[in-house]
Amino acid sequence: MNGQAAYPDNVESQELLDDACRFAQTFIRIIEQHPLQVYASALSFTPVNTTFYRRFHHTSQNPRIIMGADTAWSPLLLTFSDSKRCQCLSFSPDGMRMLSGTTDGAFYIHDATTGAPVLAPTRNQHVDIEQDLHRRCAFSPDGSWVVTVLMEDIQLDDDFRQLSTQMLNLWDSSSGAQIREPIVVSRSSIPIRDLIVSPDGTLIACCSTTTIYAFDVKSGMEVFSSTSPNVYSSYRVLAFSPDSTRIVSGSNSSRGSISCWDSSTGVEMLGPLTGHSSSILDVACDAKQILSVDGHGNVRIWDTLSGANILALSLQGMQELCYPAPGRVAFSADGQRLAVCTGKGRIGVWDPFSGVETRVITESGKSWKTTWGVIAWSRNGKVLASGRHDSVRLWDATASTNTQNRKLVPYIYSLDGKKIAFADKDDCVPNIIVLDAMSGAELCTLRGHSKSIPSVGFSPDGSLIVSGSHDQTIRVWDITTGTEMYALTEGHTDSINSVAFCPEGRRIVSASKDCTIRIWDTISRTTVLCLPEAHNEFTSAAFSPDGMRIVSHTRFRDVQVWDSESGAHILGPLVVPDDDPGPPVAFSPDGTAIGCSLADKYQWAGGSDPLMFDRWHQWDAITGTATASALPQVIHGCTPFDRFVIEKADMSIRDTITGSKLCWLPPLGFNKTASSQSSMVLTTDAGTIVMHFPPWMLSG
Repeated sequence: MNGQAAYPDNVESQELLDDACRFAQTFIRIIEQHPLQVYASALSFTPVNTTFYRRFHHTSQNPRIIMGADTAWSPLLLTFSDSKRCQCLSFSPDGMRMLSGTTDGAFYIHDATTGAPVLAPTRNQHVDIEQDLHRRCAFSPDGSWVVTVLMEDIQLDDDFRQLSTQMLNLWDSSSGAQIREPIVVSRSSIPIRDLIVSPDGTLIACCSTTTIYAFDVKSGMEVFSSTSPNVYSSYRVLAFSPDSTRIVSGSNSSRGSISCWDSSTGVEMLGPLTGHSSSILDVACDAKQILSVDGHGNVRIWDTLSGANILALSLQGMQELCYPAPGRVAFSADGQRLAVCTGKGRIGVWDPFSGVETRVITESGKSWKTTWGVIAWSRNGKVLASGRHDSVRLWDATASTNTQNRKLVPYIYSLDGKKIAFADKDDCVPNIIVLDAMSGAELCTLRGHSKSIPSVGFSPDGSLIVSGSHDQTIRVWDITTGTEMYALTEGHTDSINSVAFCPEGRRIVSASKDCTIRIWDTISRTTVLCLPEAHNEFTSAAFSPDGMRIVSHTRFRDVQVWDSESGAHILGPLVVPDDDPGPPVAFSPDGTAIGCSLADKYQWAGGSDPLMFDRWHQWDAITGTATASALPQVIHGCTPFDRFVIEKADMSIRDTITGSKLCWLPPLGFNKTASSQSSMVLTTDAGTIVMHFPPWMLSG
């Protein structure tokens, strides 16, 4: 149901009802688990230009996003989770249900409107299928049954290949009951790679790398099997013609080919049709033409009767994208659009007849850094499904992503919390952007570094910024004029990992990949102290609040304390048994403690994107004894002693001063945070967000 159907003559009511539907879909997890937090948690992340937000959001009562807020609804409609990596997807003909299969052999049906499970999972024997299989599940044309690949009697042969009896399992899509005995395809180590049902519902076709099979649905009898005569070519993808009389196949050879088969006899009617430059990733067919796309983004259109090549073109922009893999490319049911999901999760829609990209559904995200992922179209072409890791996402295929929000890291607040400094790599030119923390207005952009900028820091009075770059230089900037005051270029011989002002503003500490820490005098602009060279690079360094000590952290994960005047070693090493360095090490505001949060491995929770969580470590700054922290044991991407942090357990923002949970977050792929005493910066897969909390929420 939509607002236009309910209120055809009232535009505002139409918009409000449409917004309410999207609101419920987008924030279903928050609404179900934390219903009293709808205003603070869900409404704050609602697009600001929607009628829903304008009607119900109140700045004095709810958290407010002053930078990075969406202006319109995201193409993302819904996210729901499966047990393991999603490997195949299929919509029911009416688009109301979503069939998905995972690498552990399980198949699920979810409601495509709410994400609620419709049936308990149907499962194979316990086996991980970590192979290039494309489609292993499909709905029947009327949606009453589904067919899935079933693997049984799994054994290893003498060459340690996994042998299995591969079958097609047909089951009722409403009850989950098996509707006939499984159809045995083969006993082989070669898996079924693609599976389709004919439009009239009478045939099921599937292929392994060597053979195409067709079976009669009612009898389960094999109609034909056709084995490839070419040892250098294998079958990869299949498609039926609209009248179910032909099967089109695409090959996996280095120069992919197309063939067309009579579905009742298995006789090759056309082909092999050559001209592609790599293996075929998807095919589509109508009464007049066959469409095919290969791994280099080349599209060819063929005449179904003569096999003549009608059109050959390349998808524009594909040279700049990671080349896709089977399952990550899909023609719409009418063949008029082509969806491509790249290796980093970017989903775009192309016109296969012009090669023009007509829509960007979602940009690349850090959490999609994987070679896995599948996509599928709904029958009406309005919704795209994508599967990766342990979740399935449904996207509005008629909408485009908001690409205006930039991802800016690192970032840091000034001591008074009134300014935020970000590093930005715009058009491959590293910049530093300084924003007003209350309004989000840009104060200045600082340009001068030639390589990326991993660290920035404010002077105590907030008037200056120091930056360290991989170009081996340290630069000091005047924020008021937006100009560079001077550069420290003599000293370090490798990338600068960390920089910070001393509390009195007269000195700067820098940590470098050259395994040294240097202290600089801001008046003479020279090195006044160089700490003893370490056996590994220093990743961060910071002054104590009184400026008398320096705490450092190395790639070997040890934390040490030094005298900032003499360079004498005072404390440490405090060894932390983690694999990867996390956010910087730092003293607490009162100087009595040292804190460091180190990156943990990727974890998945509640169907959200994979998130990098941190384990918090804290020590007494005098004795080095490990001490209890007010922060939760596992936090997410914060800098030491931040007021606001994200808790892993329930993706909530916690105020570490009052102990209160301020709000719960939608699954946006958060991967780094920083905070002042009243606001918070959050980096997501889509960009950077600055969020303010109203005073009443911070009173405890």
